[in-house]
Amino acid sequence: MLVRDVVPKEKVLETVKDILAKTIKHDGEVFGASEIECGNYKTLNLDCAKKACREYLEAIRDINDIITYDDVNQRGC
Repeated sequence: MLVRDVVPKEKVLETVKDILAKTIKHDGEVFGASEIECGNYKTLNLDCAKKACREYLEAIRDINDIITYDDVNQRGC
């Protein structure tokens, strides 16, 4: 869990990129993919999740800084 102003925003970005990369590489059972653990277990699709993660990771790959609402407010926008 990430709490605002507890973890530096650069670390948050690094963590998001790491999780996306790990999801793309995952080849095994999907955590929670059972009727007991998830009411939507029938719609869990690892291939679709990997595709979405690849697209998102590609979109943020070259981003090295996160602009927050506070940053925008300090600029007077």
